[in-house]
Amino acid sequence: MSETTALVLAILAIIVSLVSALAAVGSWFAARRQLQAAERAKEAETLLALFEFLHQNEQRTYRNRLRDPAATEVDTEAARAVASAFDFAAVFVRHGLVEKTVFLDYWGDQLSFLALRMAAYLDAPLFGGETGRQYWKDFAWLLDAAVAAKTSTVDPATSQITV
Repeated sequence: MSETTALVLAILAIIVSLVSALAAVGSWFAARRQLQAAERAKEAETLLALFEFLHQNEQRTYRNRLRDPAATEVDTEAARAVASAFDFAAVFVRHGLVEKTVFLDYWGDQLSFLALRMAAYLDAPLFGGETGRQYWKDFAWLLDAAVAAKTSTVDPATSQITV
């Protein structure tokens, strides 16, 4: 084999190797995009499931009882149900299964109102000296996150939200 032929074969081998490497990189990017799309779809499914859970008639009724401007005290049955439901939802948000900003875009105003309306209830000893904030720690975390991200104000006396 001549030197020229060996050189041409070596160049062809390098070109084939480069094409193979580019194809592998392209496959990796395509697989990565598919994985990201699957993760977004799973997050959307989780968000939808939480949305359906928190919009059940019973949950809505409890939230409405807490928003009643005529109420002079917090309805403890409603407060416990709302705290428990949002504590469950907060676990998904806190651990990144649902994006916090997306969740708070939808629920932030209601959570900010609940933070005001339920403050004394959550700070009082409820279970063996444990406060509501300690018992429903993820709900308390979510309330704090909603208040920190708040772009509106809520009048607890009238339940009116102003942006």
